[in-house]
Amino acid sequence: MPNAEPCRLPATEIVRPIDEERLTAEAVVASCLERIREREPMVRAWTHVAGDAALEGRLL
Repeated sequence: MPNAEPCRLPATEIVRPIDEERLTAEAVVASCLERIREREPMVRAWTHVAGDAALEGRLL
């Protein structure tokens, strides 16, 4: 896996490390949530982020 944060990788580059168990889906979600926390005060794109639910897999 490249040294980039998972949130910065295209989905096509996330699949193989997950398949090879070098990366977890939870780590990808956590990385994305951290990026949202960092950028949201400037971007203001979200009205609600269900971070805990996303990490627990209860979004569906």
